Amino acid sequence: MVLLGSVRIVLIVGAAVLFAILTRRLARRPLRGYPFILGGISLVTVNMVVGAMYHSGLVPEQLRESLLPLIGPVTGLVAQPVGLAILLFGVYQLVQSLQPHLDARYSSLVEHALVGVYLVQDGKFVFVNPKFAEISGYTRKELVGMRVLDLVAPQDRKIVEENLRARVSGEKSYLNYQARAIRKNGELITVEVYGSRLMYDGRPAIHGTLLDVTQRIKAEEAVRASQMRFDALTRSTYDLISETAPDGRLLFISENVKDVLGYTSTELIGSNIFDLVCPEDLPAARKEFQRAFTTTSSGRTLSRYRHKNGEWRWLECAGQFYQTEDGETRGIVVSRDVTTRKRMDEEMLKASKLESVGVLAGGIAHDFNNILTVVLGNVSLAKTLASKKSELQQILADAEKACLKAKDLTQQFLTFSKGGEPVKEIVPIAGVVRESVDFALRGSNIKCEFRLPEDLWPVELDERQFGQVLHNLIINADQAMPEGGTVWVEGENLVATNNQPLPAGSDKYVKLTIRDQGIGIPEEHLHKIFDPYFTTKQKGSGLGLATAYSIVKNHGGLLTVESRLGEGTAFYIYLPAFPERTPREVRRSNHQKQTIAGTAQGRVLLMDDEPAIRSSVRRMLQRIGYEVVVAENGAEAIRCYSEAVEAGQPFDAVLLDLTIPGGMGGKETIQRLREVDRDVRAIVSSGYSNDPIMAEFENYGFKGVIAKPYEFDTLRRVLTQVTASA
Repeated sequence: MVLLGSVRIVLIVGAAVLFAILTRRLARRPLRGYPFILGGISLVTVNMVVGAMYHSGLVPEQLRESLLPLIGPVTGLVAQPVGLAILLFGVYQLVQSLQPHLDARYSSLVEHALVGVYLVQDGKFVFVNPKFAEISGYTRKELVGMRVLDLVAPQDRKIVEENLRARVSGEKSYLNYQARAIRKNGELITVEVYGSRLMYDGRPAIHGTLLDVTQRIKAEEAVRASQMRFDALTRSTYDLISETAPDGRLLFISENVKDVLGYTSTELIGSNIFDLVCPEDLPAARKEFQRAFTTTSSGRTLSRYRHKNGEWRWLECAGQFYQTEDGETRGIVVSRDVTTRKRMDEEMLKASKLESVGVLAGGIAHDFNNILTVVLGNVSLAKTLASKKSELQQILADAEKACLKAKDLTQQFLTFSKGGEPVKEIVPIAGVVRESVDFALRGSNIKCEFRLPEDLWPVELDERQFGQVLHNLIINADQAMPEGGTVWVEGENLVATNNQPLPAGSDKYVKLTIRDQGIGIPEEHLHKIFDPYFTTKQKGSGLGLATAYSIVKNHGGLLTVESRLGEGTAFYIYLPAFPERTPREVRRSNHQKQTIAGTAQGRVLLMDDEPAIRSSVRRMLQRIGYEVVVAENGAEAIRCYSEAVEAGQPFDAVLLDLTIPGGMGGKETIQRLREVDRDVRAIVSSGYSNDPIMAEFENYGFKGVIAKPYEFDTLRRVLTQVTASA
């Protein structure tokens, strides 16, 4: 107890010393209340010291007992409460004396504030600080007593007046709003006003701050305008605009992604853009992305991206990385859908390949057909000489079949050459399709279902060539379904849109679809199937689909393909349509070989530059029964014909080769012969069976046409028709 009392005395004395130091520092200033504070502290301290000494054991017990009745009431009932009262009165006096110093500091703060400070009463300014005057352009003297509404722009006076009323009435004690103000020089500015209600000189007033936010508002408007332009740009442009993190995570993508890839922007934001890239293109895309990120330079990629429907779309992407204010790296990527362009490039490449084949085909077709003419002519002639049931007859028949197959192969070569231009007419497409498909499926275990509306638009085509297209596509479907199956042939009218890579020059098309349920085509082969000589079949020549593609292209159309392994293949043919034109009736082809019997009489003039052909055809003509005169070129043929006319022994028919290298060909010769004899019965012949003259021979003065190579029966039939028309 003695020790505890001693500690309490030390603490009390220490506190008294600190109070003494404090009061000494305060005494240096002329502040009221100091004596009262000092006296109050003294009384309280004495009371505490006496109590501490009494209870500490420092005062002897006899003295405590004798002093307690005297000291107790004084210290407990008088000293302590009186001391506290004096101390509180001194603190009050001290606060009152400090008020002028606090007012001075507040005044300094207001005078040097960076915002305008005001005091308004009865709708007029009572006080403004220098910053307020600077913002308004008026002096402080001019502002004091000025109506608040005189500074407000007319369009905002109503709302300011209402706010003043609401604050003064106490309806709203505090308000924060923006309004437009008019500076002294007439400049319109935007200010942000803060204000609250108080009592000033016994009456309600408003005090607060004012901040010029004109530049901030302009900056915000500029940001909003920029955002609106950006939003309008992302909505109106066909290009995709996206923002990515360094790992490829999408932070933003424009809404038109739905038009390009089928997804909404919400579906893609947060996902990784590389999840959509074709696996074959992924390594190159990642490498370029990483290079651009590392060097913070621009990057470009051309990759396939998966559409929501599963197909691949080619996107050409250009991007640039940048640093945000927070130091984070972001990438802005602009992507353009170039699928159509890519397809057109592929079409041009195919066309280039076909053109290369065409150069080859055009160079060899004529000579090859000339050779076949000799072989086929002699074989067919030999058949007429051999016994009908002899082994030789069968051998010659097999040889003739081989020659006819070679003739068909040459015809496909000619499709790629300039001589393969179609001779087109306006026809109803449905009839051509049905006849060609039915003929191609004769003897097949394939069933065909037609879906050809009656209102299909007419098209302009070469029936024979287009029949070859359908034949090749149906044969392809037949070979894809060795166990049998169904082929669907559908037609529809189509108005072209910008999203379809159709040839320019027409906006109306007839679309034909030939779909099978075969084994399908591997994806890696799809882009090659129209290339000449590309085939995956052991017995295929690789010319069937290439020929079909070239024919459709020469008709101003497009042939495309879609296929999935195990699901089948679909070919799409797009042909320009002519709904406003009237088609002619479809010619019904007779696919049966015709044979015309009988022995002919008369004279025939044969012109050909190949000696072997002259010899072979002359023997066939003689076998038929004609007297034959041969000529090597046009000039010789004209001389022979003129001499025969003068001699009174005219020719019953003239067989003219269309092309004579280095000499006068059939086209010029017929014009000269018609000068000699207007009624000359001339037949044009050529190894270029697809030459327009061969299809429109009557327009050039010919009476008949025969394509090389030809056999004995065909030659006899054509001559019979021409001579019978005399």
